[in-house]
Amino acid sequence: MRTIWRSLLWKEWHEHKWKMLSLVAIAVSIPLASLFDGPDTFFLSITSTLYASAILSALFIGMGVAAGENANKTMPFLQALPVPMWKAGATKFLLAGVTVILPILIVIGLTFLGHQLGGWLGYNFKSMLNLISRNGVEGWYTFHLTSGILAALSLLMWVVASGVNRRDEIRAGAISVLVFVCIWSLIFFAISRGGQSINPYLWLQIAVATAPAGPGIIYVNQHTAEFNSLPGWTLALFACVGHAGLMAWFLCRFGRTSSTTRESRRAAFNTGQQLLWLAPPRHFRLTAILWKQMRETGSFVMLGVAVIVGCSMLIYLLSEEPRINGTFSQILLGMCGYLGFFIVIVAGIGVLLDDLKPGLHTFWRSRPINPDLWFWTKFLTGLTTTAIALGIPLLLALWFMPGNFWDIYHERLIITPALFLSIYCFAVVAMALVRRPVYAAIIAIGLIASCFFTIERLLPKSFEFHAGAVCVMAMVLPFLATLTAWLAVRYDIGYKG
Repeated sequence: MRTIWRSLLWKEWHEHKWKMLSLVAIAVSIPLASLFDGPDTFFLSITSTLYASAILSALFIGMGVAAGENANKTMPFLQALPVPMWKAGATKFLLAGVTVILPILIVIGLTFLGHQLGGWLGYNFKSMLNLISRNGVEGWYTFHLTSGILAALSLLMWVVASGVNRRDEIRAGAISVLVFVCIWSLIFFAISRGGQSINPYLWLQIAVATAPAGPGIIYVNQHTAEFNSLPGWTLALFACVGHAGLMAWFLCRFGRTSSTTRESRRAAFNTGQQLLWLAPPRHFRLTAILWKQMRETGSFVMLGVAVIVGCSMLIYLLSEEPRINGTFSQILLGMCGYLGFFIVIVAGIGVLLDDLKPGLHTFWRSRPINPDLWFWTKFLTGLTTTAIALGIPLLLALWFMPGNFWDIYHERLIITPALFLSIYCFAVVAMALVRRPVYAAIIAIGLIASCFFTIERLLPKSFEFHAGAVCVMAMVLPFLATLTAWLAVRYDIGYKG
């Protein structure tokens, strides 16, 4: 028994060690870079990095846990081992949990380091912590450490349960994000109708406690005293029961897929009949690649845009705040910024996701297709499809935006497309070089964060995140990233292990 667990842990350790190192490197670099900018900037970067790393780590690591074996075509091998599938799933989740929690611990450790070096740097970190925390220095550490870990583990459980046994990591991540949005939309709807019940927060707190990232949110609300109609131990019990159900679902379903496809005669006949109404093959290489990429990118980005617009309308209609002119534009811009980030990075990875898999990659390399034509057609088609789709919510925001709001939000409307373009290009080059979607997503986020910080440092303060930064991002960085991706595809440069 000990040998089985040890072998499974050894396997998962070698799968997660480089992901862990990448996440820790990103989580460490941002707070360290802001350490010399003063205590305000340092603590702002600490809190933003802590919760951003919790969300992104849980999503990307959970994608690999839920669908990594199917994406790498190693599930039949894992099923053939004399090991119960629930043990394989449990070890995967255990190492994934360590990978997700480690960046949070490192960020808190950096805070303690900055606290200790405060006197040498001339900063009074202790007074700053006492100012921003109700419970003093120790309370600040406990508060952010506990809330970050609870939110990260909750998100990880929801991702692995939502995306278990999917065909690849991208589909697992997309389904997980869709589940998150639907659940929280229902919760917001319940909040707007809560006044009709005797105790509106009684059952609502139970729903939040079992929702994605819910335990972390409940912990924050308990300590900020926003609502406390239920004691903390009761909410903790409901949260444990709900997330235990998620884990039971994941462990029972993990690996429960057939390695062979069995079709009845009727099913085979129906499949043959469906082929009769398909269009004939494309006569030109350009149109064939164009059609293929539009089918791969278009459906996903249009679904993402529908979620952005639908959630924005739902929040606007259910909001109890006064609806001033321009409120819908603000909500739409916020949703487009948050969800658009995931849509763009997934679209960039999806440009090369299937075609760089060993079997398909060997096949199309053997066909009379120019690699330059193949890359540029897929790249530009994916970029154009994503830009047109995400342009819909931006145009809607402009349509409903009054004139005075343009003076406030014109900078965001300029920066958002430039940021999305850079994320798309970085995702493509990362996927071309590492050929692993989870690693590519982590590397792309690290590249865009480091480039943002470098631009902010190099430009004068008067140009901070203004026209100069936008010009540099929109021209130089995407060009260099795209050039690197093209050369990697043309000469077949990348990780092939």
